[in-house]
Amino acid sequence: MRTARKVSQIDLSQGAGFNDAFVGHCENPKRREKYNLQHLNAIAKFFGCSIKDFIPDAPL
Repeated sequence: MRTARKVSQIDLSQGAGFNDAFVGHCENPKRREKYNLQHLNAIAKFFGCSIKDFIPDAPL
């Protein structure tokens, strides 16, 4: 959703109330940081959508 809406990592981090590097760390597969439900809720508020939009309908 971030890339589809052309939002930078730093803009999302700041808009959702995270430190500037947080989104970049979560999106980097070599880093341990990952989103939790509180993070997803803050991101959903930023994008004006539901937290359900980030969770698949069927198990992976």
